[in-house]
Amino acid sequence: FSSCFHNIFSSHHNTLVFYLPLTYTARKTNQPDSKMVSQVNLPSCSVLMVLSGVLVLQTTAVQSHYPRAYPKPSQTIAEIVSENENFSTLLAALEAAGLTGVFTEPGRYTVFAPTNAAFEKVPSSDLNALLGDKEGLTAVLTRHVLPKLKPADAFFFGPNKVKTLNGEKITVSRYWRQLNVNSSAGAAFVEMQDIRATNGIIHVIDAVI
Repeated sequence: FSSCFHNIFSSHHNTLVFYLPLTYTARKTNQPDSKMVSQVNLPSCSVLMVLSGVLVLQTTAVQSHYPRAYPKPSQTIAEIVSENENFSTLLAALEAAGLTGVFTEPGRYTVFAPTNAAFEKVPSSDLNALLGDKEGLTAVLTRHVLPKLKPADAFFFGPNKVKTLNGEKITVSRYWRQLNVNSSAGAAFVEMQDIRATNGIIHVIDAVI
């Protein structure tokens, strides 16, 4: 139960004292071998009953304010990108680099996906040159990919140094529900989080990094 609260409770003369940053209720019972029953309500844990110094875990859990149930995805990252018109430039870049097949295969990728508007921030001459340079394009695109599955809530609050698919390190900073991404080439804001695919997850960003 240590994951549910920070401090351990102690007992004194059959009375349990909880050192918790939470409120709890205590009541007497009619059971002959019971002195006190305490009930603690924890936001995302089960309800604990303390009965004569014995912990009993009730089967009914307290409902979380932030449920983690997601529909099971049915499309790969490549399919999601190819079917969304906002990713048409990204799709063209993946095809030019020969990377489309990577995102049709099983995996646990995290993709920071620039929208068409993000690519429009790159000067057209530079973008055209990049699309014609397969090696350079591959380096840029794989900088946007993590080899691990990282939904938004998997990042710690503050800056997180993570290694990308090409071995570079970028910084993903989390401030409550907001994510920002910084690399040696630029910075971006995550406009949409946690688009789930069968082989990973997509975070939509507003700039090319």
